[in-house]
Amino acid sequence: MAEEKNQVLINAAITRFWETIPPVWHSVRDNVRGYAAADFGLTVEQFYVLRHIRRGARTVSDLAAARKISNSAISQSVEVLVEKGLLSRSSQKEDRRFVYLALTDEGNAVLTAIFEKNHAWMEQKLASLSQSDLQVVIHAMNLLDEKLNNEKND
Repeated sequence: MAEEKNQVLINAAITRFWETIPPVWHSVRDNVRGYAAADFGLTVEQFYVLRHIRRGARTVSDLAAARKISNSAISQSVEVLVEKGLLSRSSQKEDRRFVYLALTDEGNAVLTAIFEKNHAWMEQKLASLSQSDLQVVIHAMNLLDEKLNNEKND
């Protein structure tokens, strides 16, 4: 009987996950994309290029692999971002075949501004929750992270 109740709760949790997490993520992602487009004239792909470079991608090939698209598709976005002054390209004297990408100071500032604006939007959305509700949200996120992202649990 207890096992049946547990299975019912597990199924309810899975259903609630799919009803909640994807729509929440899409809302946050759309918000970020909206700021990138409205405030800085960035396409979705250009925003992702900047974000992936900030996370450690250094070449067009790195970006293409991360985005699972062709080098030529990424190259177009990179070219526009270089023209906008948000990215710089450099190569090493020993091997000019490899072109390395880096955020410029302005590129870093743009990403920081987008993320700060999104943080403020999320803060406004969560401000009406009580301290105990916020603790429940944090606890639930920690549990999901532990159970779904921890490869040891596979």
